[in-house]
Amino acid sequence: MEKTKPYEELYDTLVDPYEMHNLAADPDYAARLETMRDALVDWMVRTGDVGLIPGRDAARHCITQQTRAHGPARGRDPRRRKGQAERG
Repeated sequence: MEKTKPYEELYDTLVDPYEMHNLAADPDYAARLETMRDALVDWMVRTGDVGLIPGRDAARHCITQQTRAHGPARGRDPRRRKGQAERG
């Protein structure tokens, strides 16, 4: 068994229902894997998945989207550190 999870996984669950043989590196499945990658990226773009946005930018995006959808947060500003004084 592998110590870490592989970057990509692809299984033929009809012949390998326990997902023991990862086909992601198999050249016979390269076209299928590419099709699935493209479908994933298309879905991420359509749904606004923040997985496409690196680190801090993802958090900033979430706060912006939340504010647009529900207005400014009430109470403590989540961007302010604990113990930091309110600006006024």
